[in-house]
Amino acid sequence: NNISVKMLRIIALVAAILVIAMTMSCEEDEPSVVATTDIFNLPIGTKWVYANDVDTDTVVYEYLDTMMLNNEVVAQIAVTDASTKLYVQRGNQIYSYGEIDTDLGVIIEFPQPTIEFVFDTDIGFRWIRSVLVFGFRGSSLFRVEMEVVEKEIVTTPAGTFECDVIEDEFGVLFYVAPEGVVRRVFMDRVDDEIVTVTESLVEIR
Repeated sequence: NNISVKMLRIIALVAAILVIAMTMSCEEDEPSVVATTDIFNLPIGTKWVYANDVDTDTVVYEYLDTMMLNNEVVAQIAVTDASTKLYVQRGNQIYSYGEIDTDLGVIIEFPQPTIEFVFDTDIGFRWIRSVLVFGFRGSSLFRVEMEVVEKEIVTTPAGTFECDVIEDEFGVLFYVAPEGVVRRVFMDRVDDEIVTVTESLVEIR
């Protein structure tokens, strides 16, 4: 009898382990968040207009259209005098899939999509972002550490936004809201002098 009871307990334990393993496997196979064609919860045709406190130039990010990339629909975000970025939004995370070199008409695809920005995310969340840098000899891919360091309410000409403050390993700050990147603070060379530049969102249209 004692042997039978022990065997039943062993069988019950093995069955429980199998059920847990199967459940975990199913959860891993199912995508946790479904992708959307909206970017920062906004549709095709949206423009984010930015100005800085150093010169009078403006930079426009425009959601042009979607395209197919490896059987997935990705958004094309054109940037003034720069490449076109390829994004997908999943929940509160914006993934970068690569860029289109508009001069050459060539798609530069990342080895794997990486998170570009997050919003409504806990302080302390960290990730590695892929960044393309273009030069005379083509493009180079860098991996940059990012972290949500605090929360802040930011007011710009475009409105007032509840932002995640994200800092990269070089000290660049991104203030990101559900509506988009609201502010960016970085160092730049102006007239042979290194200055702090603040670029702010002035309009969403």
